Amino acid sequence: MKKVLIVIAAVVIVMFLSKDFVASTIFTSGVRAFTDLPASVKSMKVGIFKSAVDIGGFKVYNPKSAFKDRVMLDMPALYIDYDLGSMLTGTKHIRKMKLELNEFYVIKNAGES
Repeated sequence: MKKVLIVIAAVVIVMFLSKDFVASTIFTSGVRAFTDLPASVKSMKVGIFKSAVDIGGFKVYNPKSAFKDRVMLDMPALYIDYDLGSMLTGTKHIRKMKLELNEFYVIKNAGES
């Protein structure tokens, strides 16, 4: 019984310590799946007791072959404090959102003059 409790405690500790890494991996994979563009995140903090997400150094990159400018979106900071209950019921409610945007390039029909 004591070994089982130790294993459970170890699993909980590992999950707690790796939650931000796992969340950032899922986030960048989701951006890639949705936009078909590579993305990166320098840091991500997901609240356990507070429903908030704090993302630092979020970048979305243009395809290498199509554009000379490598970075399409550079967002140094994104903070979202959301109402978890509303997210679960289907109505989304964001209490507070802070967004810092360095650059965002959109080029339509790059081949035309």
